[in-house]
Amino acid sequence: MQPNITAAIQKKDLLVPELDALESEIKHALCTLGRDTSWRSWTSTDWTRKVKETVGNVITRNGFVWNASGPNNIEWVWDGVAYKVGEGEINGWIIKLRLVMESEWGEKEDVEYDFQKLIVAAKAETRLLVFSARTESAGDEIVDSCKKGIAAFADTCPGARYLFACWLNERADRGSDAFVFKLHVV
Repeated sequence: MQPNITAAIQKKDLLVPELDALESEIKHALCTLGRDTSWRSWTSTDWTRKVKETVGNVITRNGFVWNASGPNNIEWVWDGVAYKVGEGEINGWIIKLRLVMESEWGEKEDVEYDFQKLIVAAKAETRLLVFSARTESAGDEIVDSCKKGIAAFADTCPGARYLFACWLNERADRGSDAFVFKLHVV
């Protein structure tokens, strides 16, 4: 018998989780990025690079190693990954996976496809999805679809944190208000 995924999601959303300190810093940094008026000339590649740089600056200020996919970095499954490495006998070994990030500026199906990489990030403390939508309702539709994917995944870990950062094209002229953030905790 298939579980009622929608009911499970609605039950979880009755509890309003709060952003942790790192998630709050990322939210502030992305809102600041949204105030950069040169965004009007950015391509989706430019957006992705700027988001990676912005999130990476927050990550490194907080003492984590940041690797973002690109020509000068190691290729990971995700667009960005934040972690700590051990010292001494465990030098070089990853000892904590703090955050994994995907950013996608395409259509709903493209966002959902990339989001699946975050669902399988079993040990990351926070999974961050940065994406765009034309309207708030279109952004909500993507988030709701992603929540269904989380609920359907058999190996979802209780307590998993998903931070959605949606750039709303309809609010683009409002700068930092163009980003809408939603946190989902399993």
